[in-house]
Amino acid sequence: MILWKYKEDEAMKLTEFGKFSRKLRIDNGELLKDMAIKLNVTVSYLSAVEIGKRNIPEKWEEEIVRAYHLNLQEREELKEAIIYSKKVFKINVENFEKEEKGLLAYSHGEYFDLGKSLGTFGYSVKKKKKT
Repeated sequence: MILWKYKEDEAMKLTEFGKFSRKLRIDNGELLKDMAIKLNVTVSYLSAVEIGKRNIPEKWEEEIVRAYHLNLQEREELKEAIIYSKKVFKINVENFEKEEKGLLAYSHGEYFDLGKSLGTFGYSVKKKKKT
């Protein structure tokens, strides 16, 4: 009974990528170990990625597509799962104009254009000012 409770708790911690990869393994009759071998990583590393303790390596998307021969719909589901599971987004602004780069600044719930606040969006962890 305790073992089942542990597994239930672990399943609740899965990221969207973790849910996708677990379903993919089940559909292919594989264990975590089998997928880890295909991705050339340890089981513990793959597990940490699935529960969000590690970032998803960028090369994994293409490696999973190739290793599991994913169709177009499965590729889109994988891409979406990766996006929803990412903690950090990197944007290459090398070819952006100066004005376009300025619009990308975002900090603590506010968008900035060259230091001037343009407004707020969503939830912020910014502390409220004491009155």
